[in-house]
Amino acid sequence: MRASREPQPQPQPQPQPRRFIALLLVALLVASCSKPSALGHDARANPLALLDAAKTRAGAEGKLVLLISGGDWCSWCHSLSRFLSDNRHVSGLLEQTFVLTKVYIGQDNTNSEFFASLLVAEGTPHF
Repeated sequence: MRASREPQPQPQPQPQPRRFIALLLVALLVASCSKPSALGHDARANPLALLDAAKTRAGAEGKLVLLISGGDWCSWCHSLSRFLSDNRHVSGLLEQTFVLTKVYIGQDNTNSEFFASLLVAEGTPHF
């Protein structure tokens, strides 16, 4: 006589926290790429158009153009942004003299053709 076996419950798949975190990070990365950066560097913007607009505005206002290259990935760009936010006197003086224009540079968009037309930059942010 055989003992009857009751069906064993199937083990439930365990949540995979690493996979969830990886998917969440990918989703955040995609979401962050769909809009300009918090620092004002837009990876999708046409840098030639930005420069032309800055030159036009600078001519009309009697100012110079200051191009700042960088992106959200750049820790020094965040430091510069915090410094200018914390020191309104300095940022005010910059804005009195320059039309500030931020041009993105990063692994996803190097804007190499644009930057090749300028002086060689030693790093980011570059002025």
